[in-house]
Amino acid sequence: MEDVIEGAVKEMEHRFGIMVEAFDHKLDLVVEGIQGLREEMNGKMTSLRDELKSDIHITQAAVRLLAQQIQEVKSELKEDIRDLSLQMRENRLATGRLELRFDHMERRMCLAEEDLGQLKKAIH
Repeated sequence: MEDVIEGAVKEMEHRFGIMVEAFDHKLDLVVEGIQGLREEMNGKMTSLRDELKSDIHITQAAVRLLAQQIQEVKSELKEDIRDLSLQMRENRLATGRLELRFDHMERRMCLAEEDLGQLKKAIH
Protein backbone atom coordinates (compact mmCIF):
# COMPACT_ATOMS: atom_id res chain seq x y z
CA MET A 1 0.00 0.00 0.00
CA GLU A 2 2.85 2.29 0.69
CA ASP A 3 3.93 1.79 -2.87
CA VAL A 4 0.50 2.83 -4.08
CA ILE A 5 0.51 5.94 -1.91
CA GLU A 6 4.05 6.73 -2.93
CA GLY A 7 3.10 6.24 -6.59
CA ALA A 8 0.05 8.48 -6.17
CA VAL A 9 2.17 11.16 -4.49
CA LYS A 10 4.72 10.99 -7.30
CA GLU A 11 1.91 11.20 -9.88
CA MET A 12 0.46 14.23 -8.08
CA GLU A 13 3.90 15.82 -7.84
CA HIS A 14 4.38 15.20 -11.56
CA ARG A 15 0.98 16.69 -12.44
CA PHE A 16 1.58 19.58 -10.06
CA GLY A 17 4.96 20.20 -11.75
CA ILE A 18 3.25 20.22 -15.15
CA MET A 19 0.66 22.70 -13.84
CA VAL A 20 3.42 24.90 -12.37
CA GLU A 21 5.28 24.84 -15.69
CA ALA A 22 2.07 25.72 -17.56
CA PHE A 23 1.38 28.52 -15.07
CA ASP A 24 4.99 29.78 -15.41
CA HIS A 25 4.63 29.72 -19.19
CA LYS A 26 1.35 31.65 -19.05
CA LEU A 27 2.86 34.09 -16.55
CA ASP A 28 5.82 34.60 -18.89
CA LEU A 29 3.36 35.34 -21.73
CA VAL A 30 1.52 37.87 -19.55
CA VAL A 31 4.81 39.53 -18.56
CA GLU A 32 5.90 39.68 -22.21
CA GLY A 33 2.52 41.15 -23.16
CA ILE A 34 2.78 43.78 -20.44
CA GLN A 35 6.33 44.66 -21.49
CA GLY A 36 5.20 44.91 -25.12
CA LEU A 37 2.31 47.17 -24.11
CA ARG A 38 4.62 49.28 -21.99
CA GLU A 39 7.05 49.71 -24.89
CA GLU A 40 4.18 50.53 -27.24
CA MET A 41 2.74 53.02 -24.75
CA ASN A 42 6.17 54.59 -24.22
CA GLY A 43 6.54 54.95 -27.98
CA LYS A 44 3.10 56.51 -28.30
CA MET A 45 3.75 58.80 -25.34
CA THR A 46 7.06 59.89 -26.84
CA SER A 47 5.36 60.53 -30.18
CA LEU A 48 2.55 62.45 -28.48
CA ARG A 49 5.05 64.43 -26.40
CA ASP A 50 7.00 65.35 -29.55
CA GLU A 51 3.78 66.35 -31.33
CA LEU A 52 2.71 68.48 -28.36
CA LYS A 53 6.13 70.15 -28.19
CA SER A 54 5.86 70.96 -31.89
CA ASP A 55 2.35 72.37 -31.40
CA ILE A 56 3.56 74.40 -28.42
CA HIS A 57 6.44 75.84 -30.47
CA ILE A 58 4.03 76.75 -33.28
CA THR A 59 1.63 78.34 -30.79
CA GLN A 60 4.44 80.27 -29.10
CA ALA A 61 5.65 81.54 -32.48
CA ALA A 62 2.10 82.64 -33.35
CA VAL A 63 1.74 84.40 -29.99
CA ARG A 64 5.07 86.18 -30.49
CA LEU A 65 4.01 87.27 -33.98
CA LEU A 66 0.66 88.53 -32.71
CA ALA A 67 2.35 90.35 -29.84
CA GLN A 68 4.69 92.03 -32.33
CA GLN A 69 1.76 93.00 -34.56
CA ILE A 70 -0.15 94.36 -31.57
CA GLN A 71 2.91 96.38 -30.54
CA GLU A 72 3.20 97.80 -34.07
CA VAL A 73 -0.48 98.78 -34.11
CA LYS A 74 -0.10 100.29 -30.63
CA SER A 75 2.87 102.36 -31.82
CA GLU A 76 0.97 103.49 -34.92
CA LEU A 77 -2.05 104.46 -32.80
CA LYS A 78 0.15 106.40 -30.37
CA GLU A 79 1.69 108.27 -33.30
CA ASP A 80 -1.75 108.96 -34.81
CA ILE A 81 -3.04 110.21 -31.45
CA ARG A 82 0.02 112.45 -31.09
CA ASP A 83 -0.54 113.84 -34.61
CA LEU A 84 -4.25 114.41 -33.97
CA SER A 85 -3.52 116.11 -30.66
CA LEU A 86 -1.03 118.43 -32.36
CA GLN A 87 -3.49 119.12 -35.16
CA MET A 88 -6.24 119.91 -32.62
CA ARG A 89 -3.91 122.34 -30.82
CA GLU A 90 -3.08 124.02 -34.12
CA ASN A 91 -6.80 124.22 -34.97
CA ARG A 92 -7.56 125.77 -31.57
CA LEU A 93 -4.84 128.37 -32.11
CA ALA A 94 -6.11 129.10 -35.62
CA THR A 95 -9.67 129.39 -34.29
CA GLY A 96 -8.44 131.79 -31.60
CA ARG A 97 -6.68 133.90 -34.22
CA LEU A 98 -9.84 133.95 -36.36
CA GLU A 99 -11.91 135.01 -33.35
CA LEU A 100 -9.47 137.85 -32.72
CA ARG A 101 -9.72 138.91 -36.37
CA PHE A 102 -13.50 138.77 -36.26
CA ASP A 103 -13.50 140.84 -33.07
CA HIS A 104 -11.13 143.33 -34.72
CA MET A 105 -13.28 143.41 -37.89
CA GLU A 106 -16.41 143.88 -35.78
CA ARG A 107 -14.83 146.83 -33.97
CA ARG A 108 -13.76 148.34 -37.29
CA MET A 109 -17.25 147.86 -38.68
CA CYS A 110 -18.75 149.51 -35.60
CA LEU A 111 -16.34 152.44 -36.02
CA ALA A 112 -17.12 152.58 -39.74
CA GLU A 113 -20.85 152.59 -38.99
CA GLU A 114 -20.31 155.39 -36.47
CA ASP A 115 -18.27 157.34 -39.03
CA LEU A 116 -20.94 156.68 -41.64
CA GLY A 117 -23.62 157.86 -39.22
CA GLN A 118 -21.65 161.05 -38.55
CA LEU A 119 -21.15 161.62 -42.28
CA LYS A 120 -24.87 161.22 -42.87
CA LYS A 121 -25.57 163.75 -40.11
CA ALA A 122 -23.03 166.13 -41.57
CA ILE A 123 -24.56 165.83 -45.03
CA HIS A 124 -28.11 166.38 -43.84
